[in-house]
Amino acid sequence: MASTIDNRGHLYQVQTNVRATQVVIEERVDGTLRITHQGHRLAYAPIAARPGRPAVPQTTSRRHRPVTQGPAHPGRKRALPPRELLAVGPLT
Repeated sequence: MASTIDNRGHLYQVQTNVRATQVVIEERVDGTLRITHQGHRLAYAPIAARPGRPAVPQTTSRRHRPVTQGPAHPGRKRALPPRELLAVGPLT
C-alpha cells in the first residue's frame, strides 16, 4: 500500500515501501523536493488526485443463541437454604 503526502496543495505518492507515519519534506533552493525518513531518501511521484480506498466487503454477523444452562447445572443450585428453613431459626 502506497502512502500519499499532501504538501502545500500538491499530492505525492511515496513509492518506497516504508512503514512511516512521519516523513521530512525538504524543498531545496533550486526548486527540487526531497522526501526522507530517518535519513533515507524515499522515491515518490506527483499525482493528480488522492487514490480511493478499496471497497471492503461487509461480513454479516451470525446471531448466536443465548446459552441456557441445564437443570442440573451447579449455577442453578440455590446458594442459601430455602426461606422456610431460615424463618424457623438456627438448628440446634
